[in-house]
Amino acid sequence: MRDSQRQPPQRGAGGMTTLVSTLGGLPRRLRDHLPGTLVVLAFLLLWQWYAGIAAGGGLLLPTPIEVLATLAEDWNIIAPALGVTLGSAAQGLAWGVAVAFAFALIAVALPILRRPLTRQLTIVFCLPLAAIAPLLFLVLDLPGPHIALAAISVVFPVYIALVQGLTARHREWEDLRAVLGGGRPMYFLRVQIPSGTRELLVAARIAIPTAILGTTLAEYFGGARGVGVLMINSLAQLNAPRAYALGVVITLVCAASFLAIELITRLLPWTEELTR
Repeated sequence: MRDSQRQPPQRGAGGMTTLVSTLGGLPRRLRDHLPGTLVVLAFLLLWQWYAGIAAGGGLLLPTPIEVLATLAEDWNIIAPALGVTLGSAAQGLAWGVAVAFAFALIAVALPILRRPLTRQLTIVFCLPLAAIAPLLFLVLDLPGPHIALAAISVVFPVYIALVQGLTARHREWEDLRAVLGGGRPMYFLRVQIPSGTRELLVAARIAIPTAILGTTLAEYFGGARGVGVLMINSLAQLNAPRAYALGVVITLVCAASFLAIELITRLLPWTEELTR
């Protein structure tokens, strides 16, 4: 009687169990990256499908295959432009970090100025870059506007990160300094600077891609070389595959910079708290 009342096994349950067990047998790192990989593959398939529909409607939307083919074919043109853009972005990043560090030292040394200084930097950060870029071309020679826009893009996030790191309280280290009699300068160099470096690496994940995008945007408004200049020329020539290839290159470079900072963060001994 009890056997007759048992529910028959549901169809598909065995397949689901097999799928779960198969995924459970994969390495943990592979399981962590599997959802993101599937999302990217789904996006590429959707892009390939919609590009075919757009082509029938007269729209200039290349397929992912066409973009990759153009990237390989025109790499000798894209690579020099990318080098120019990355060079300007690196200079702007260096200037932005230097300015942010100077402002952070002022904010830490003079707490009374911290709030008004943060407020002014917030206002500058909220200004649209597209509105600032044309003004920079009126007062700076090339490649000054490209470097300046990259610097403006990174000052605020780096400043906030440095202030948070330099003003963080480390009670155990403060007690140790009091016992051993260490001075304030030594505490600043041995504790606060490493703490600020840790926060700086967190900000760099955003600052580096922002500097690259800021430089590219500035190149839209003027310049002789660079990814932005090449993209404008490609759009003017209705060369959609090359324009999309340039966008893919910039995206990959920004993603690579993010992953590189993540690796550096894990390697440094005083950044263990960020990797937990």
